[in-house]
Amino acid sequence: MPDTNTGNPLKELEELYKNKDYEAYKDLLIKNKSLFIDAQYFYNLGTAYLKLEDLGAARLYLEKSYQLGQQDKLVTNNIDYIKTQYDLGSQEYNLVAKGLDIPSVYYTSITLVLLLIVLVLNWRTKIHKGVIFILFIVSLSPAIFNSIYLKATYNNAVVMKDTQVHEGPSAIFEHNQQAREGLRVIISKVNEGWSFIYWPSSVKGWVKSDSIETY
Repeated sequence: MPDTNTGNPLKELEELYKNKDYEAYKDLLIKNKSLFIDAQYFYNLGTAYLKLEDLGAARLYLEKSYQLGQQDKLVTNNIDYIKTQYDLGSQEYNLVAKGLDIPSVYYTSITLVLLLIVLVLNWRTKIHKGVIFILFIVSLSPAIFNSIYLKATYNNAVVMKDTQVHEGPSAIFEHNQQAREGLRVIISKVNEGWSFIYWPSSVKGWVKSDSIETY
């Protein structure tokens, strides 16, 4: 392997990636996490794991990057590659899944915009205070929906290794399907080391919690 010890971690990372030494690239990236904002760090780490064909870790970190707001082609193309290349793309539409797709910062931003509109209306018009109060409550609904309903009830997760899906939260229950590594799922319940996959419905059931990672 060529000598990449330049004293400049960014340059070293560039050289390691260029030379396809993805294991060393991943290790050096982890050591220098502080050099990157979180969204960029998770994208880089997810890409490294994808090159190493560790689909679970790759999908997990790419999804984390997406959730933190990096929703450009770099991230989405890699996620789409995992879904299509490994036949993980056929996941039916689900309102909860779409809601969890939206980063929390977007819900907060929408709430702040609505609050600003309510304040302007209160300042510039003679709308009845009762109406203003109702509008104020409505303006809080995006943040309330996200934090009290979505995040309190459901969790995004990635299957880190192929795992059997059981009908109940124990190995004694029958299993007749498998959740594949790299699959994005939504977890709605946890019971003594077992997690319930709520979505997609094709793998709905209980899996061991150590076979998935939430994000």
